Amino acid sequence: MRNIYKKAGKSLKYVWVPEVGPRGGSHIHIVISPIDLNLIKNVWTYGGMYIEPLRKDRNYRRLAEYFIGYSEKTRQTFGGKQAGRYNPSKNLAHVEIEKRRKRKKTFRAGEITAPKGWYLDKESVQEWVNERGYRHLYYLLVRIPNDERGPKKCRT
Repeated sequence: MRNIYKKAGKSLKYVWVPEVGPRGGSHIHIVISPIDLNLIKNVWTYGGMYIEPLRKDRNYRRLAEYFIGYSEKTRQTFGGKQAGRYNPSKNLAHVEIEKRRKRKKTFRAGEITAPKGWYLDKESVQEWVNERGYRHLYYLLVRIPNDERGPKKCRT
């Protein structure tokens, strides 16, 4: 794979998760950096491939849940013996997740407002009460990607 990317003048970036089923069959789930998929199909001799493009809105929460689900399945198959839940390439940019605490006596999930340039992932909203009786609200805000056509120009 690295050679294919190198010949195309690109850098291979990936995250993969192994899956081993109860009968011992194994395969991987992988996300790779963009490239002409025909280059990979022509040299991949290790079995079938199912390919799906990534979403343009850059909200990959569901994909991460999918990967972790298969990681958990493999963990249960091997009784918890697994090197890592996922395997990233070393050249990935690691983004720091910004966590903010908002102290308020009462709040509701319906009160969440996203700042300009962001949207609320409604499926990520979770509300719970901890063992001490404090209410918690967890949610994800996703940055809206820039318009691919570039900035709008004003006509005079």
